[in-house]
Amino acid sequence: CYHKQTKCNGMIDCADGSDEKNCVHDYECDCNKNNKTCPDGALGFYNRHSKCNEVNDCGDWSDEVNCTCGEGYFECGGIGAYNRERYVRKCDGIPECWNREDECVDCSVKSHFCEDDIICHHDLLLNSMKYCDGKEKREGLGKFSWKCKHGFDEINCTNRFYCRSGSLISISRNYLCDGDNNCDDQTDELKSICKHRRFYCVNGTPHSVGVSKVENGIKDCSDGSDECPANSNKSSIFSSPYEMIANPFLRGIIWLMGLVAMLGNSVVFVTAVIEFKNSTSGTAVANHLFILNLSFSDFLMSVYLLSISIKGVMFSGSYCYHDLEWRSSGLCSFLGALVVISTEASALIMTVMTTFRLLTAWNPIGMNHVEWKQLCLPLIVVWIISVFLGTFP
Repeated sequence: CYHKQTKCNGMIDCADGSDEKNCVHDYECDCNKNNKTCPDGALGFYNRHSKCNEVNDCGDWSDEVNCTCGEGYFECGGIGAYNRERYVRKCDGIPECWNREDECVDCSVKSHFCEDDIICHHDLLLNSMKYCDGKEKREGLGKFSWKCKHGFDEINCTNRFYCRSGSLISISRNYLCDGDNNCDDQTDELKSICKHRRFYCVNGTPHSVGVSKVENGIKDCSDGSDECPANSNKSSIFSSPYEMIANPFLRGIIWLMGLVAMLGNSVVFVTAVIEFKNSTSGTAVANHLFILNLSFSDFLMSVYLLSISIKGVMFSGSYCYHDLEWRSSGLCSFLGALVVISTEASALIMTVMTTFRLLTAWNPIGMNHVEWKQLCLPLIVVWIISVFLGTFP
């Protein structure tokens, strides 16, 4: 099989030549016109997309003849096999033509590589090496090693970051501070160099993350330190980077309210149960039943207040490390539902109580004979509505 992009590209990829059968080609290579066999497996034809693409599709470069350079490009003299590319950037500081005419002729600022012996340039191309690729070369090249200084092709390269040690001499500045150690000595990711572009995780896993990922609500560092930097200004109405409830006075009030509510409503609940059992009149039974339910709904609020107070103590001094995990936890969701259930139930129970007392004032004798079982239905409805509102978005 073969890739669809190689179908009818003028090059035989399949042994039986099936990828080039039944094709309509735009041009014929010169080698085919002269009744000769084109080299390198070329079929002798090529399409318009292969014309002037800087690739020797014909094998004799005839598909790259009479091409017009794009703006800023230069056509190397001749079409010999020694030219690395047919069309190259003019005066960009990197010699690519065999005779270096793209950098050493008619440039306002000649490349410093023009000062080296051209033999070194030729040896570099013949050994399929490149200027400014960061790779360490051996002492000179070939039989002319005495003329070529060690690393002559890597000196004063623009847009390169030079590593301090290791097999790589330099890397592209595009890879500087990208979070990956491209230099063997890791100098391209040093904090002193990248502190304005990278945040360094406290536990070093990973080594660093981009500053755009700091305090974005996602733990990119395994220890979550990117969500809790030392200079954090992240805060909300109630919390700070270090405390879930930032205001110490408010923390004290919540503790006090939670303890008083839990103790007070526990006493009221027990008292209401006892009075409920001992009451004989329908009105008294109803009032104690209402108070029993109201004290239980308020007790739920005390559970909420004490729970967040305890969690606040657990997170004290490092809340931002736990913020995301806490707010997305099942316990946080449960407490959120609990406070809604408590609030709604208390409000609805008081509404039922008010309605009952109005009916009692309107018909005191009749309401005095109401049995407690008759009041269970509206209270059940109250709790169903409260649970629904608290558990469904």
